[in-house]
Amino acid sequence: MKKGMERLPDDVLLMMMEYFTATDLVTCRLVSKRWGSLAVHPSVWRHRTITTHCCNHFVCLVLRLAPCVQELRFTFPSRPGVCPLPYATTKCAAETLIVSVSGKGAAQAALAIRHQESLGRLKHVLLQTEELSDSDDVSVVFEVLASMSGLQLLSVVTTPGGVRFMPRAILHSSNPTASLRYFRCTLSAGMEEFCKFVFAGHATTLEKIELSPKNVSSELELDAVDQEYMAMVSLAPLLAGMPNLDHLKCPLLPGLDALASCTSLKELLFVVGTSTSMHTAVLSVTTLLRRLTSQLSELTLLYCSGTRGPTDVGLHLVEALTSGRPVLEALSISNLAFKELEYLPQLETLLTSLPLLPALRHLAVDVVPDELLRAITPNTAPALQSFLVKDRHRCAHSWLHRDTLQSFLLRNPSLHVVVRFQSTKCEDSPCETCLLDCHHLLRSTTLAGFFSHDADKCSSPEDHSSTKSILWIHVSSMEVC
Repeated sequence: MKKGMERLPDDVLLMMMEYFTATDLVTCRLVSKRWGSLAVHPSVWRHRTITTHCCNHFVCLVLRLAPCVQELRFTFPSRPGVCPLPYATTKCAAETLIVSVSGKGAAQAALAIRHQESLGRLKHVLLQTEELSDSDDVSVVFEVLASMSGLQLLSVVTTPGGVRFMPRAILHSSNPTASLRYFRCTLSAGMEEFCKFVFAGHATTLEKIELSPKNVSSELELDAVDQEYMAMVSLAPLLAGMPNLDHLKCPLLPGLDALASCTSLKELLFVVGTSTSMHTAVLSVTTLLRRLTSQLSELTLLYCSGTRGPTDVGLHLVEALTSGRPVLEALSISNLAFKELEYLPQLETLLTSLPLLPALRHLAVDVVPDELLRAITPNTAPALQSFLVKDRHRCAHSWLHRDTLQSFLLRNPSLHVVVRFQSTKCEDSPCETCLLDCHHLLRSTTLAGFFSHDADKCSSPEDHSSTKSILWIHVSSMEVC
């Protein structure tokens, strides 16, 4: 057997080794000199992922032997008894670096990131921080990220309290060569200078920017965050100076109407605070949407508020897109509140706007009043192809028995309706509809074409049976009693 394997040409052995585990490849060094040489060939390592969750001795061995990998995952500070030196001295070049940093691990992370940059293969960096305690270390890791050249993707996710301020001005960092195409960051007062430096250094290449808002746990915190964002007056002008910006996600910021000069902008996602402190920003975004009517293809509005009433601002933003000749193809409206909402605050806006959006093909909402179901027809929404409902309150069985659903489906026979539910039926206290027990299809998650699982939570029907993942139900008129 061994002699037969030795007769195989190198390219065949390399193809076989691509299916070996990392442990197998390390063991191949003991087979023969030829096998030991092939086991460290770049082609057998370049699609692999190495993580520090593995045995420390094994990780150090791989970092010493492997010439390259697809992805390296590090956690800093290192576990007790684990030497961080191999991460800053390895010749194993990664294309993607995923780094988790907490406590006083920022300096170690900065060394590892800078070393990977020097190896010349690094394209993607994802940094997650938690409660960084040493202010000097914090500035070091962000200075490294801000000054890196050759990156295409940079993602910085901070948990609440992760980065409260940037101790030293990162403007002391060297100017990078513009290369970044996608930038994601949790936006806070402490991260504003970092974002500004990245924007300035990569303005000519950035195509997609996502500035995620901080997580808040109360209405009081939400108001404070809204006021924090209203003080960030320097970000919008930098965004407006990006010639290739195609996709933007951000909270409402002052001066966003300046982005009307971005002729490449096609997709917008705004996190809308509805407190009165956001009134000026809402007016700015309204102006922006009016000016982008003829180029904007996708709009997502995510409303974050604890109240819903006439005093809320921003509920009528969609109407700004109905002027002129709108080309909007996808519209999504969601409401995240501290108290669950069982109604749609933007209903009036939708009823008015739908007939004025002739190119709209995809619509998504989280609650569907009967008035909205009655308003959607081939005449009022002639281009509509899909309707996504993200219902967090009703069970699937109850939703299928709605009086207006049957006529809605009959009026729109070609419309693809997908409904997302937390459960297929009421488990604790069955509602009147569940007691009918007439929708047997809702009992099974193995029926092809009826249920599909949230890809982030579930990969198979077996997985679904043991988790509380969200269900996506594809509805047709045949499935309604």
